[in-house]
Amino acid sequence: PDWPFGGRTDYGALSAAVSHYRHADLIVIELGDLARLDAYRDRMSEEQWISCRARAIAKMSDFIGTLLQQGETPLLVVTPTPRADRLGRGYWLAPTLLLMPDQPAGIITSRHTRRAGIASNIEVAHVVLSLVQGLPPEPWFSQAHPDALSRLASDYEFIINTYDQRKPVLQSYVIFCIAVFLFSALIIVNRQRRPAVWHIALLSITAFPLALLILPLLAPSSVGTALFFSAVIAVLLALSAWHLGRRSLHSFLLILGATAVALCLDQITRANLIQRSILGYDCIGGARYYGIGNEYVGVLLTSSVMFAGILLQMSRLRHIRLMTFLFLAVVTLVVGAPWWGANNGGAIAALVGFPLTMLLLLEIPVTWRHLAIIALSIAATATLVIIADLCFWPQGPSHLALLARKIVAEGAQPLVTVVSRKIAMNIRLFRYTIWTRVLVVSLAITLWLLQRPTTWVRKPLERFPVVLAGTKGALITAIVALLVNDSGVVAAATAMIPVTTVLLFLNITPGQQQG
Repeated sequence: PDWPFGGRTDYGALSAAVSHYRHADLIVIELGDLARLDAYRDRMSEEQWISCRARAIAKMSDFIGTLLQQGETPLLVVTPTPRADRLGRGYWLAPTLLLMPDQPAGIITSRHTRRAGIASNIEVAHVVLSLVQGLPPEPWFSQAHPDALSRLASDYEFIINTYDQRKPVLQSYVIFCIAVFLFSALIIVNRQRRPAVWHIALLSITAFPLALLILPLLAPSSVGTALFFSAVIAVLLALSAWHLGRRSLHSFLLILGATAVALCLDQITRANLIQRSILGYDCIGGARYYGIGNEYVGVLLTSSVMFAGILLQMSRLRHIRLMTFLFLAVVTLVVGAPWWGANNGGAIAALVGFPLTMLLLLEIPVTWRHLAIIALSIAATATLVIIADLCFWPQGPSHLALLARKIVAEGAQPLVTVVSRKIAMNIRLFRYTIWTRVLVVSLAITLWLLQRPTTWVRKPLERFPVVLAGTKGALITAIVALLVNDSGVVAAATAMIPVTTVLLFLNITPGQQQG
């Protein structure tokens, strides 16, 4: 009578049933008290709900302890869904406990997620089948940790804070981008010059992705602190570049170069910052668990291209040109390698956009032969990556290698399914994501500036032909990223931001401060 709906789990009967079926290879037990409690929560006070929950968990704990004393078989405790209040807020993570005989305490890690403490619910069936056959619980393994529970609680809190902060911070950034872009276009049309204020504003927009990469080091605990810290870091980066770059195009060279290098270094060192960044991927949604997400891949690709264009505009020396091309090759490797970025759409965008950028920078006409060579290089690179992935990481291949396995086993249907899903996702995101707005605005302004409709717009760009060539290469890269990624709208939107800011700067700032 003192429990929601007048009924609760009879743990004595459950213990007897388990003893009766002790000979079975697999026993599945459902504990329904917490589900009944969540369903009844609207009829209870907060204090009463917390008290009942504590009592239910205590009884569950005693029952699990009894099961452990009865045998030496593995015990898997799975929470199918989070509790009601967290589920309603979009916190889709739920705890899982795997108790193995004679195994030290540790954190469950999946070969598919490649992230300590994070596993996917669709892997549970595979784990159960492995345990029933007396095999290790593939694709899970334990990562030893002296205080696993505290580590998981800390990680969970950080993930939830980042989830709460992501939407308001990125919405604020998008609104700021659109406002600055539109006012900048208005200034150009009216032939006004406001170099100091607009230079810093454009630099702050360009530096914001780098600021969000740094932000996890400060571990903001609220939306307000995240907005404040990210804005302060972006402005400080912009002011530093403004000063060191002598208020010229060198300022963008510093910001773009620092952003590209920081993203590559973080990716090579296990992406600890990207995984925890507001602009990184969200493990709650489960779209990506490792590598580099489409938000940052767009930033990295066009930041690298614009950095190359500005650098070659300032120096035509052969060794600078060689170093620039090697840098773009390294970025391609970091983005596409399954042990680093593992972003197939980003790798394709780089393999198409970077060679075309090089041709434009070298003033070599693009021919059908060049396009055929690029297509063949993409096919050869994908084949080599899949072979390397399957040979060196057979237990935990990337999603590209898993797709290749399915194609070999089932034919072309898995590829058709993936392509269809990517197209459907792109259409859906184009209609609903906040990034669509900044993509449309930045793309429209960039195309308008590249068409050079009037003399006062044409002259600043003609003074920087190599930067202009790099801009065209970056635009191609962004369009390819839009077409080949499942969330291509996001990749293209973040890719267009460095392009648009540099072009607007060249048209707003007086000629003596541009170079």
